[in-house]
Amino acid sequence: MQILCAPSRKAVDDAHRKGSWLDIGVPSLRNLAWIRGKKLALWLALGLSSIPLHLVYNSTFFVSTRNHHYDVYVANDRFADGVDFDGFIGKYDQPPYYANYSLLNLPTGSDPIVVQSALAQNVSSKEGDFERLEKNDCIGNYSRIILPDRRNVILVTKTKPAHNQQLHEIVTFNETALPEPDSISCNGSTTGHVLTSELGPVSCAANSSLYGIAHYAQPVVGLQTPYYRNWYYWVCSQQGYYYSEDRLVDELGGETLNISMPDFMKPPKELCSDGLWEDYLNKTWSVYGFEVDYCLSEKLRGQCSLNAAVSLLFVVIVFNFIKLVAIISTIYTIKDNPLITIGDAISSFIEEEDVTTRGMCLLTRDDVVQQTKHEREKQKGPLSRFRRGSVSRGGFQLLSPKAFEPRDLRWYRAASKRRWITALTLTLLAILALTGLFIYAATQLSTDLTPAYPTVWSFGFHTTTPYTLITHWALPLTGPRAVVPMVLISNLPQTLLSAVYLGLNGLLTSMSLAREWAAHAAISSCSASSSSSSLPLRSLRVSSSAPRGDQRTAYFLSLPYRLAVPFAALATAAHWLLSQSLYMVKVDAVDARGDLVHDGADGGGAYGYYSITTCGYSPPAIVASAVGIVAFAAFVCGVGAKRLEDDAMASDQQSYRLYEYQPTLIGAGIFSAIFCLLIAVHIWQLIRNKTWHMVGFFIGGLFELIGYAARATSATQKEDQWSIEPYLIQSTFLLVAPSFFAASIYSVLGRIIALTDGDAYALIKKRWVTVFFVMADVFAFLMQAVGGGLMAMSTADPARYKLGQHTIVGGLIIQLVVYFMFFVSAATFYQRMDSLPPVKKQKHARIDWQQHLVTLFVVSAFFMIRTIFRIVEYAKGHDGYLVVHEAFLYVFDALPMALIMAYMSWKYPVLERKKREGSHRFHLARVSERGPSTRGDESLASETA
Repeated sequence: MQILCAPSRKAVDDAHRKGSWLDIGVPSLRNLAWIRGKKLALWLALGLSSIPLHLVYNSTFFVSTRNHHYDVYVANDRFADGVDFDGFIGKYDQPPYYANYSLLNLPTGSDPIVVQSALAQNVSSKEGDFERLEKNDCIGNYSRIILPDRRNVILVTKTKPAHNQQLHEIVTFNETALPEPDSISCNGSTTGHVLTSELGPVSCAANSSLYGIAHYAQPVVGLQTPYYRNWYYWVCSQQGYYYSEDRLVDELGGETLNISMPDFMKPPKELCSDGLWEDYLNKTWSVYGFEVDYCLSEKLRGQCSLNAAVSLLFVVIVFNFIKLVAIISTIYTIKDNPLITIGDAISSFIEEEDVTTRGMCLLTRDDVVQQTKHEREKQKGPLSRFRRGSVSRGGFQLLSPKAFEPRDLRWYRAASKRRWITALTLTLLAILALTGLFIYAATQLSTDLTPAYPTVWSFGFHTTTPYTLITHWALPLTGPRAVVPMVLISNLPQTLLSAVYLGLNGLLTSMSLAREWAAHAAISSCSASSSSSSLPLRSLRVSSSAPRGDQRTAYFLSLPYRLAVPFAALATAAHWLLSQSLYMVKVDAVDARGDLVHDGADGGGAYGYYSITTCGYSPPAIVASAVGIVAFAAFVCGVGAKRLEDDAMASDQQSYRLYEYQPTLIGAGIFSAIFCLLIAVHIWQLIRNKTWHMVGFFIGGLFELIGYAARATSATQKEDQWSIEPYLIQSTFLLVAPSFFAASIYSVLGRIIALTDGDAYALIKKRWVTVFFVMADVFAFLMQAVGGGLMAMSTADPARYKLGQHTIVGGLIIQLVVYFMFFVSAATFYQRMDSLPPVKKQKHARIDWQQHLVTLFVVSAFFMIRTIFRIVEYAKGHDGYLVVHEAFLYVFDALPMALIMAYMSWKYPVLERKKREGSHRFHLARVSERGPSTRGDESLASETA
């Protein structure tokens, strides 16, 4: 598109003859007025075809999460051995309960024989296997609203039904199935069976290995009044629904029954889904009067689906085809050699003079804009000529000669006010849109917050919970019709951010071109005496694939890499954060047999949505996105605040010195010995504890040792006769060594979150925390390494040396920002975990997470001190105060790095769960159908996986 809107030399000459001008080197809508015919059509085809692609491309393929319904079996320890059970259990649609079947909405398809057989083989009927869970693990795994990785569960108990005093027998009252408040199910009997409200038919038989089956199937969202929704209610021996009214309602007739609400059917003070389940941890756990010893859980593998929106895929194919045709047409039919870069323009005007602007070498854009405005106001019509002086030349009036006046110009002056206003207005609109989304989220969550999610900050990035799903809009929420509107909604912010990117990119490109133009004013001394201090001439960057002479090819991203790389990184980060803020969610309900639940099944739609297609939002990610966009714009504004230097007016540089002092051998020797000792300690810890994620401390320490050994080598050489090799090694290795420390530190936080099951309290989820921070650390490391290499190899090239300096500063700033985000994430996790009640906090006490987090806070302080020092050091330049005094290097770099290694070796993070008795996996021998086990008791023992 930039090629198509770039003017040809003929278009420039025509504009000049008419007293106008065109933009060169930057995306410009103004140039469209001078584009005709095929070029305009191709530009419009490329531009307009991008809009639908931005709206649908990211979500043409999307992943759906499965939410499993399941059966809760209450059985004794003989059930897994194949011991007989009451065959009536699970047969709800047979006499004498068939009359109540439709009223109770009891489950179908529960087949305990299939489950018992699967247990005997330790392989489920489909894609999972059974795993033994201790009580706390069982509660934690099944106390989730969306259950993607588990299904049926067997609660193994020693409690006999005859001794259970907490079940309520179901009776029929006015054609409505109601529990009898004072009924005791078996009433001491050891024969027969009764229908209960909690577990369906419960066997009272003393010789039955299975007592009852409860079917769990709760909607994800949309439960309507007069009900209170209550997820994983069975964990707390509660009901799945509670009436919010004092009188019961006949669900068939829709009339209010003149029946007072029984006490046990009234909503409790705290629902299980509100966090009550955590009170059962580390205590005796009973489910409807059956005390649970342990669980046998059906663990599933790979429960997600990749979906394709065929209609949207067709849209993508069509508009990509349009782009392909436009690109091919541009390559083979546009032959007017447009002036794409400023180098193209300079080369063209050198080869062929523009007579209309002869004598106007000091003409500025401001002069042109002011003349244009003056003429339009004067003539009240189109501009036809400049009016200053008296000599006419073509469409211009010759401007009077101007004297050169040195001015302290800033980069922002290179872009027009209109371009600044447009870009900042788009940025403001994006921030306002995110603010509105956050207000909407806070408003919706104000009525749904629970003890499990006490504030809007309790939700992580891209989390799928019923609380953060959009369900109140008049849009379809199920079926194929729901996909297209949700895709458009989730991608609208991305489209707006793309517009922000284009606006800011135009600003940055304009400012970069001004800097490139100023750089062409460099002079080169011809005298041999000053040849070492002269500034190099800048060759032209041209768009031609075959540059002539000293000409160079244009930048791949139309920007210098020192600007393009951080700009692209900030844009990528902003897009990623936005994708975590508003996103498409598709939840597919799966029944206890592994079959998809379609709309209407399991009561779907009657009490809510079991399967749903909608959009989700994350309040913390929304705030992070706003901050990311502000940082995106702040980067461009910061570049604009830089002084536009004129190398031609700069004083000659002095000859470059590797060091501004004679390096001290004592300091380099001491820290070489210290890091050697610390490396040995970390190697011992690494091998002893097998903590391979801490290998970054070994590598980083090795880099520090090599760096200070190289400094010691320089210290043994005479001043101003230092060898280049030791200098290169120490400058590069000492610069990048902390990146390896940071990578291991980031991985520690991810392991703490995983081992404490604290994902609900983490600002960034465990699956992302290590990946995000380590990838950002790698990016910062690469920037510093590239910058260090440029500086080390460009001691005779001040321009390249400065480029390396700026690259290092950019890498260090990114490293500091990322580490600050890490510190905030760790501090937030600590605060949320520490604020839990003692009983709930105990559930997460599998490792000493508090001590490990304090260790991270201590090393983080040292790390940020060192990074801030390095930023200031490189920003001040080679002759800065920090650079010319060697002591600062040891106090603010060597010492903090040594303290980090020493403290981590003292408080070494050995992260592993506390050992538990019992096992998590077991194997059972095959048994004959309905036959007793042929194995001895030893064959029933659990084996550790």
